[in-house]
Amino acid sequence: MKNNIEETKQDEQVTEIEQVDNQEIIKKLDVNDIITDRNLDWINQLKVNPIQKLMDCKNSLAHYKIVNQLFQLLPDEKLNKKALYELRNDFHRVGNLKLLDELNATIENNPDNKTSVYEIITLVKILGELYDYFCHNRMATIKTTFLFIFKQQNENGGFPYSFYLNVSIIEIILKYNYEKNKYAEKAIRWLIRNQNSDGGWGKAKDKSDIWITLKVLNACSYHSIMKNRKKIFKGVDFILNNYLDENKGGILYGQNVWNDFSNKHFNKDAFRGGILKILEVFNRLGYTKDDKTMNEYLHKIIKKQKNNGYWYDENITTQYHKELITVKVLEILNNYFSNKKVVKKYKIKAGGRTSAKKPLFLTEKRNETDEKLEEYLSNEEE
Repeated sequence: MKNNIEETKQDEQVTEIEQVDNQEIIKKLDVNDIITDRNLDWINQLKVNPIQKLMDCKNSLAHYKIVNQLFQLLPDEKLNKKALYELRNDFHRVGNLKLLDELNATIENNPDNKTSVYEIITLVKILGELYDYFCHNRMATIKTTFLFIFKQQNENGGFPYSFYLNVSIIEIILKYNYEKNKYAEKAIRWLIRNQNSDGGWGKAKDKSDIWITLKVLNACSYHSIMKNRKKIFKGVDFILNNYLDENKGGILYGQNVWNDFSNKHFNKDAFRGGILKILEVFNRLGYTKDDKTMNEYLHKIIKKQKNNGYWYDENITTQYHKELITVKVLEILNNYFSNKKVVKKYKIKAGGRTSAKKPLFLTEKRNETDEKLEEYLSNEEE
């Protein structure tokens, strides 16, 4: 009965989104149309305000992040509905869901649903991009993928792949909110047990790998209990004590990595490390702009803004990628500087529901996959 109620609510949400007037859909998003009580005075610190330029671009992910995260408009506001409509129909999102379906079908035909290294890397990469498009673990396609991933798990909690790939797998598991699931808990505890004596993880010549350590910390930042453990802050100290180190012999090396925003290849979530990634991860671990080191990093990032208002590496040539990096920077700056907490007034809807409900994407009907996953990945309450 509960599941039927949830499906009805999700269907109502989708119907409401699809009822956006056609004129609203084709109308350009204008920053002057936005009314928000967010504290956005920090934008005046920037060399150039890039928000209207991003609103005028054709990047639906940029539109949605600006409207939903930067300005935090309520789900029933027209601009939020328009941005969500665009995002749900974005060809990157639609294409990745289709690709994930096809890959799931291939794995399902494998003996015991075994996945190759290539398949698991592809699964993690696609899941990472779909997470950025606000897909969630209630979607049948996503559930099926995690069913296959968890079936690869070893008894000790790890996976039969390289340590770096293990970290990537556990990171995506926690991003998709599988905390308290017994298989996810086994995995995160296996990962913590692999911490080195210097506080880091992985190997880079004679010490831990800075960027693998940062990736581990990122995974733990999505776990409400683990992110507050002493071992995690020992890892934080390792990162801060090795600031600007070349990370010799690790997965990424050289001092230039600290100033890079992304990889050369076109991958929307390929933020390879550096100061920006530290700011992103450390904020989720509780660091604020009042921390001297974080404040220093924030101003270094601000100074790297280009004259056209965007942030990007010189080797980035695609406009779409430049827009995504810029939105990522704005998102992180916003997390540090817009710390004013406001109480919004919500409209009470029929049945006691409020307009504060977070927007959900279309969730496929319950099927055999849902029941298999619930049996195999039963979420356990503490």
